[in-house]
Amino acid sequence: MRPRCPRRALAATAARFAPLFLLVAACGSQDPVADPDSVPPQDEATEGTLVSMSFYPGAATIESGAEQTFRVYGWFSDITSREMTPEIVWSSSSPEVAAISPAGVATAVSGGTTTIEAIEPSGKKAHTSLVVRALTSLEITPATDTMPTGVARSFRATATYSDTSTRNVSGEATWVSSDPSVAEVSSVGGLGQDVKGIAPGAATITAWLGDASAAATVEVTPPAVDVVNILPSSATIGVGMTVQLEATATFSDGTQQVVTADPGCVWYLSRCFSTTAASVSAGLVTGVEPGFVLVIGAFGENYGLVGIEVVP
Repeated sequence: MRPRCPRRALAATAARFAPLFLLVAACGSQDPVADPDSVPPQDEATEGTLVSMSFYPGAATIESGAEQTFRVYGWFSDITSREMTPEIVWSSSSPEVAAISPAGVATAVSGGTTTIEAIEPSGKKAHTSLVVRALTSLEITPATDTMPTGVARSFRATATYSDTSTRNVSGEATWVSSDPSVAEVSSVGGLGQDVKGIAPGAATITAWLGDASAAATVEVTPPAVDVVNILPSSATIGVGMTVQLEATATFSDGTQQVVTADPGCVWYLSRCFSTTAASVSAGLVTGVEPGFVLVIGAFGENYGLVGIEVVP
């Protein structure tokens, strides 16, 4: 059986600890940690009223198939500005000319002019124009060319647009040779596309850009003579003595050939010096009298020179 606590003892205990209960209650009512929900919100900085919007670029001209990115900037009454592009709703007045994405990127579809409109959340609008130039024709220059084997020539592709403007598009066009074994399309040069002759024959070079194309005719001839080298480079002989010269031709395809006795190799003495001190035939020089002669060996469109001193 549990012992019963006398009421007189409980009253005495309560009276004894009453000051402590009062202290705890007082501390609890003065908790220094404030309730987050009871803290009034701080005033947030607000920007001024939107006064106007502007496009960048203000207007643009692009070609069919190209893209143009637009940005919109807002100007506010507190003399501040910021980019508003992510907030903008975009539209194009003529989607058949150019469509525009939610990110403000316009894609040209066909020739013409369209108005690009930007609307910000409060309803303010801004406009700009986008002109799309349609490609109307393509031209290759030269239209015909003749080149030796091993030689590269530059061809240019020029595009004409619906606004009558023209542009060099050699680096953008796709180039094709009808017979790469005769003429091959090689690297793009500074202003045009290089075409190299590979072997004698004819080939058609075609350039494509979008739906437009143009063609040029190329005739490749046998290798041309680039250099004629004569050895020895100089000599001294006596009267009645001889020296045999040797002429070597280097061709446009990089090959070499000894042409000393070739019927196409012409030997003669330059008139800038004595023409009587020696004689020359098929590269064989014979001293006739004391003097200096300049021997020339010509082959194709090039020649080599050798100075020879004739002594007594």
